[in-house]
Amino acid sequence: MTRGLRASGLPGRAGFATRRHALLMLLITMFGCSHAASLRGRTDALTTVIAKAEENGALRCAPRELALAKAHAAFASMELDKGEPGEAENHLAIAEPNAHAAMAGSQQDRCTEHRADDEDGDGIADRLDKCPDVRESYNGFEDQDGCPDDPDTD
Repeated sequence: MTRGLRASGLPGRAGFATRRHALLMLLITMFGCSHAASLRGRTDALTTVIAKAEENGALRCAPRELALAKAHAAFASMELDKGEPGEAENHLAIAEPNAHAAMAGSQQDRCTEHRADDEDGDGIADRLDKCPDVRESYNGFEDQDGCPDDPDTD
């Protein structure tokens, strides 16, 4: 008599359990692949929103939201590359509302115009700007001096 089969030739409990487990694993794998593809699509679409917000002047009008959106979208992409869709989804949960807030807070006509007292258009008035003819780089290092800089100069 074959293990897992009854005398009638029908699968016994062990056979059903094995098949059920295999089917469950197949469904989980299929869902995981489609879920990751969906997350990749959301990440790609979000990158477009972030680029448009940046183009509209979000760096000046909504810098915090823009930074959070960019960072967490990049983290989501890295997590997807590592095969961690759950972690990617956590990052997208932070990136998406911030990207939309950056977009909403940066109307192009209000955020990209150069002010009369800001020749380089970096958002720092010339009287306070140590480099009035060159834009600030806004990288988290001495961002209020008006000069571009690279804190990681080796």
